[in-house]
Amino acid sequence: MCLFIVSTAYLVDGSFNPDADYEKNRMYPFYGVYYGQSALPLKPDTMYYITNNDTEKARVYYYNTNSFRKIYKPNSFKGLDPYNVFLSGPVAMLTIENENAIQDKELIIFRDSFGSSLAPLLIT
Repeated sequence: MCLFIVSTAYLVDGSFNPDADYEKNRMYPFYGVYYGQSALPLKPDTMYYITNNDTEKARVYYYNTNSFRKIYKPNSFKGLDPYNVFLSGPVAMLTIENENAIQDKELIIFRDSFGSSLAPLLIT
């Protein structure tokens, strides 16, 4: 619910314009995590992630490995869980640092794979 409120406010205040502010990156074919378990001849979908100067320059600190990485990990798309593209998948705790941030505020998100895909959009 918290993520919904934050993302809705972000969209309503007019500061989010994906066509003007971001570059769209296409990943195909996208079958999702449960595709193999369905045993159905499902058609693939397309997954997109969007980037801009902030997402490219931001650094993600992973406490479990004491290391920094980028927000997106496109080479994870072909792995077992394509959602690992976003923030390297299910990691217990991480910090996103954006030196280009407009404000000096912090946002705490309790996330799942869906939250991981939205979190990079909230770093400005």
